[in-house]
Amino acid sequence: MSTYDNTLNSRPDRPNEITTRSFENPTSMATFLISAHPGTPFLIHKEVACYHSQVFDAVFNSNFIESQT
Repeated sequence: MSTYDNTLNSRPDRPNEITTRSFENPTSMATFLISAHPGTPFLIHKEVACYHSQVFDAVFNSNFIESQT
């Protein structure tokens, strides 16, 4: 399995199974700025980020200021 294979769930709190994402809001994107690539913004769909990270799931689906656009 490739490190970047997004067909399998990478969160330990969910079973490792092939899943589908609904992308109910296709324009719901998050911009990530990575220090290894200064000046290069990475646009990631929020649903993908939340699916693969409990931290992003908590941030984007709560009342944190970071979840506001």
